[in-house]
Amino acid sequence: LELRHDVVLNMEGHTITGAVNVAEGAKLVVNNGKVVNTDKAVSGITSNGDLTLNNVEIESARHAVRVESGKVVINGGIYKSNPISTSTLHALNVGDNNTEAEVIINGGTFIGPKGTQADSGSAVNVRTGSKVTINGGNFSGGKNKTLSAAAGATLIVKGGFFDQDPSTFVATDYTTINVNPTGSATKEYVYAVMK
Repeated sequence: LELRHDVVLNMEGHTITGAVNVAEGAKLVVNNGKVVNTDKAVSGITSNGDLTLNNVEIESARHAVRVESGKVVINGGIYKSNPISTSTLHALNVGDNNTEAEVIINGGTFIGPKGTQADSGSAVNVRTGSKVTINGGNFSGGKNKTLSAAAGATLIVKGGFFDQDPSTFVATDYTTINVNPTGSATKEYVYAVMK
């Protein structure tokens, strides 16, 4: 599905099978639906425009959401990479060759791959020149890291639950708190404002 004009897609729980592309200059709002992509050559949604996702579920054989340029706001939903290749994949991959892309995450579940290779990917990956702000959500996956940011990228965490300690990216006046009891098999972290 190639979108070159402004569109509001009220899916009412329906599913798109395949990939969605948002062209530069186009605005897409997707409400309450699902995208299933089984093609390892393309992402579930690729955006170069302005994209808003409201309670959308995306399962993709590549990145669930790839933001090459433009701005994206994510309000809830589930974003999962189901790799069928040995490529490094992410639930959310932001930036492309020093482009300026911005993503604001206000909630949702982001599940990166937990593959067997040295770097199977992450839940959120930010590339040089781009910015992601996480205000909340649940983040897991990635053999080595849940969050990843290249040199020259900006990743700011102000809230959320994470399966690996993301203290590297915590905003000023915020801190990590381990919310699981000592000896727990899994660790989840939550951010809270320092008083």
